[in-house]
Parts: sequence; C-alpha cells; structure tokens
Amino acid sequence: MEKTVKGTLTITAHSARSLSSRDGEPKPFVVVSFGGQEYKSKDVYGINPSWEQNFELNVFDPLAKIRIYIFSGTTFLGFTTMSLFNIVDNPPPTRKYYALQPLTSSYPNTEVRGEIQLTFHYRYPSTFSKYYTAAQHVMKKAFGQGIEDINAALNSPQLPKETEAMLYNYRSIAHLGQKSYKEAEEDANRVIQL
Repeated sequence: MEKTVKGTLTITAHSARSLSSRDGEPKPFVVVSFGGQEYKSKDVYGINPSWEQNFELNVFDPLAKIRIYIFSGTTFLGFTTMSLFNIVDNPPPTRKYYALQPLTSSYPNTEVRGEIQLTFHYRYPSTFSKYYTAAQHVMKKAFGQGIEDINAALNSPQLPKETEAMLYNYRSIAHLGQKSYKEAEEDANRVIQL
C-alpha cells in the first residue's frame, strides 16, 4: 500500500548545553529519526555546540515517535523522544530545551547530561486537517469528540484506503477509551479488512 504524506515536519537542532565530556572535548552531532527517516547533522566541537541545522521530514504516521540522538564519534551522549501530538499544540513554533536521557539497554554505563534546544514546525495539508483534529481528540482522551469528528471524516468523498484505515483505528481506540468493546472490535475488524 502506498503511503500518504500527511504533512511535513521541520525540526531545527539549534544547540546543546552542558553535554558530557568524560572522553575529552566532544565533537557532537545530532541524529534525527522519525517515521523510518533518519538524518545526521554536521559535527561541532564542544560541550555547548551550536548546529542551527534544519531537517525536513515527511509525516506518514502522526503517531510515530520523534527521536533525537546526540553522539560524539561512536560515543552516545543522550537522546530525547516525543510524540508529534505533544509538540503541535504550541504554535507558533518556539525554541525549547529538552533534557537528554540515557539509553541504558544499548549504551550501559554512559554518563548522560545536558539538554538540546529544538524547534518543531508541523505543516499539514488543509485536506488532512479534519483527520488530524479527530486523531488529536482521541490522543487527548476526548473520546466522544474524537468519535464525532471521525464519523464526519469517514463521510468524506474519495477517502484514501490508508486514511480510512487510520480513522477506523483511532475510532477503535476511542471506543476502547469509552469501554465500548463491541464497537472497538468492529472498527478493528474494518481496519483488517481494508
């Protein structure tokens, strides 16, 4: 099934501060990972590097996690992760610092400290606006409003199969949130049939 682009996400990696320097002066770079896409920034010396680098990513699945990693050579310095839904409610796009976290299973005994300053800007086509709003209501646990929005969106003419499946999936989640198990199962079966 061909994926439908549901918008564009621009991530700007501005800078970091107070990074770990246990192996001498680091030469950190950023790796941005989202929805099967991965991009690397330039390397910059120091524990307070400034990249000012933009990454343009296609949005195929608004539920995909955004992951931002910082490395110096092969040394892991930390990462942060978030959902697209957590960042798009704060227009206009603003710079914000995010605390770095360790990946204990992949990089044990790694000293992680510091923050990365990022800006996110999500642009979605106006035709996707009602689908996005419906999904956002479900993710925020406004299940009744989400179901209402999804029902209206499902009545759209020439709805792509992938979008229809996504909407039924969200509606199934909303039904589960309302403990309407029979309706949730029916929507889950619709997703499988599509």
